[in-house]
Amino acid sequence: MVKIAKKKKKSTKLTRSEMKGPDQFQEASSKGAEWLSENRVRVAAISAAIFVLALGVYLFNVMSNSAAYSVTTQLTKTLKVIEGKVDAKKKSDNSNNTSSTDETKTYKSAKAKYEAATKVISKQLKSHSRAKASAFLQLFLANSQYRLGQYKKAIASYKKFLARLNPKDPIYIMGVGGLLRAAEAAKQDKEGIDAITTFLSKGAKAYRPLMVMRLAEYYERKKGYKSARKYYKQLAETKSLQALAGTKKLSVTMTQLQTQAKRRLALLP
Repeated sequence: MVKIAKKKKKSTKLTRSEMKGPDQFQEASSKGAEWLSENRVRVAAISAAIFVLALGVYLFNVMSNSAAYSVTTQLTKTLKVIEGKVDAKKKSDNSNNTSSTDETKTYKSAKAKYEAATKVISKQLKSHSRAKASAFLQLFLANSQYRLGQYKKAIASYKKFLARLNPKDPIYIMGVGGLLRAAEAAKQDKEGIDAITTFLSKGAKAYRPLMVMRLAEYYERKKGYKSARKYYKQLAETKSLQALAGTKKLSVTMTQLQTQAKRRLALLP
């Protein structure tokens, strides 16, 4: 029987020579202490820089959230003005009242209400012009200006609203529709037509049929029956509607739009 020699276990005890030698940990600690002592100013500066950077990031986040909260609060106030009641029997307007009764504001006329809205929104836009949510303020301003018959101002406001959004954004069509309406009232129809044309090439496909309907209705109002028929047909025919919407499966809204287009088409001279 062959005997296998056992391996000697490596001793973990330090020899006398090793104990007499320099301790690596102590040596490293000593060197580290010396370096810190020599570079105390540099370390302090770096630490201060890191602290300032961290504080800056923190304050940026806080301010960003604060700004978002602030503009949302302003939007709420604006909506309270726009949704205010109109009572012709009312003796005076409380449009300057900023108390908690804002929720029940009543105006003597629709004109007074939209004048108050325009005043409030214009002031808010000066303070929150860069906030993303302020795009809604721009839309509300445009709508109020249109209601007041300030069509050229409304056109400018609708354009500012559209300039801040991606054409594929769902609310983009609200600005396009408003711009067409204001441009037509100001007899600057081309402004509105150009906006719809741009949307039909760059906007979200799901909403393009809605804009084609707006175009068809526009030309029908203007007695441009040839153009109106062209756009109504685009909606009435299933294949062209599918291509326009970018899908073979038409939603309930698209089906209703198609039915409406067929009816309008049948009534055209």
